[in-house]
Amino acid sequence: MRSVTTDNTTPQPVSLEEVKDQLGFAQGDSYSDDRLNRLIVAATEQWEHDTQSVTTTRNVTEKIAAFPVPTWRLYYRPVQSFTSIQYYDADGALQTLATSVYSVDIPNRQIHLAPNQDWPTIQARWDAIQIDYVAGVNVVPEIAKQAILVQCDIMEELRGTTKEKDATIKLYENLVARFCRSSYP
Repeated sequence: MRSVTTDNTTPQPVSLEEVKDQLGFAQGDSYSDDRLNRLIVAATEQWEHDTQSVTTTRNVTEKIAAFPVPTWRLYYRPVQSFTSIQYYDADGALQTLATSVYSVDIPNRQIHLAPNQDWPTIQARWDAIQIDYVAGVNVVPEIAKQAILVQCDIMEELRGTTKEKDATIKLYENLVARFCRSSYP
């Protein structure tokens, strides 16, 4: 079991103006701005969940119950930097794991047990291990922006025919699948 939390995402990867343009709203009309801003947040959260990527730089904390053997992958990508691994020892005291015990492969989001090392003994609890790192991008890929705009369209457009909705949902799924391919830059 894994629990992943991130700090707040601001600014959003697409603007209110871009969403209004996508949905055909007049730029000067502010009546729907609050609802459209909520759509942006929800669509961004959906993209990040579906792709395990973050659209802005942020701090990430993962909590897990046990050390995987011998390697594990961080949840979000891309990883910009790695901060620390902390764990609750057998007595319940929070400890910081020495960097000599493990190595971090940032491009592949992997943590490896170092040669001739063992993971420490931990207390049995759901949050026994806490991994902190920084993930995200400085420039949001256009494919992510387009998928978020399409997702806003899906969430907003409840009046279209089933065929139009299915085509729009398929477009979003194709953008997600393309981004998740290992060959995407």
